[in-house]
Amino acid sequence: MNIFKKILHIVFSSFLVWQTLMLVERLLTNQSTDLLDKFLDAVFVNLFVTGVFTIVYSFPVYRLIPARYYSIHNPRLLKIVGQIIQIDLFKKLLTKTIWNKKQNKKYFFSGSRKGFGDLEITTRKSEFGHFVGFCIVMILTILIGFKTDISIAIMIFIVNILFNFYPFMLQRFHRLRLNELKNRFGNKII
Repeated sequence: MNIFKKILHIVFSSFLVWQTLMLVERLLTNQSTDLLDKFLDAVFVNLFVTGVFTIVYSFPVYRLIPARYYSIHNPRLLKIVGQIIQIDLFKKLLTKTIWNKKQNKKYFFSGSRKGFGDLEITTRKSEFGHFVGFCIVMILTILIGFKTDISIAIMIFIVNILFNFYPFMLQRFHRLRLNELKNRFGNKII
């Protein structure tokens, strides 16, 4: 079953790469005038690019970034940034709309001791996908903004903040809390 899952992820990611290329090519050659079409294109660019990185759940590609990147080097600064960007508001919005407690238990934290180690790895995977997705969408945003229409680029940028920037910042906050627990209880929790 594990091999089947990996093959499906490769096929799915490849399909989304192809869809992204097709959409970006269309955006670079045909300018949409309808505001709703522009908004939907902005959403699809973000969904397609970010969706490519669901492959992190089958392969350890998050290890392409050095482990040091995932460490929280300045927790106080991260907390200040979190207050400025209102990360708690985003977290509440997420749990009220699409990410409930049942899904948290299934995908992030089981509630057991082993769950803490799994949580740390899952936050790394999720952060990798959203961080790389954010960077790629930013490059596409700049390209589209310079080549065709600045309004669609602005919409892609705003959606990218919601779909990628906030989620990767949220993963850093999860690890910050996890580190606080480790410091408080030692490695007993893992």
